[in-house]
Amino acid sequence: MVFPGISLFVGGLVRRKNIISIYAQCVVIAAAAILSWVTISYSLAFSPTGGAFIGDLSRVGLTGITPESLFPAGALLFGLLWAALEYASVAPWVWHSDGWWAKMGHIDWAGGTVVHVAAGFLGLAATIVTGRRIGYG
Repeated sequence: MVFPGISLFVGGLVRRKNIISIYAQCVVIAAAAILSWVTISYSLAFSPTGGAFIGDLSRVGLTGITPESLFPAGALLFGLLWAALEYASVAPWVWHSDGWWAKMGHIDWAGGTVVHVAAGFLGLAATIVTGRRIGYG
């Protein structure tokens, strides 16, 4: 959402001559957030020896994370597959002139329908596949 969403939203609030500057700032902020996550924030969020409030720096730079580790590798794989398979297959329903939602008269200016419907059904499918939580309640 940073690149198209926030860039266009904030770009609409500034004068025309400043739009490129806003886009560049959003790219830099997103890059900084990604670097922060990889270098420090992952460790603060998911270190095994951290406290209940905040973790420690035992996993700075993803130290100790292997390709077999579930979260970083799984999240990356999930993101790539979701964008390539799920989102790309739902977007034409709304934005292509022959899409079945478009033919019903649905208009989606910002992409929220595609994102939320796809994410909702993906969450439902994941819940059905994984089943009830084991050992809870």
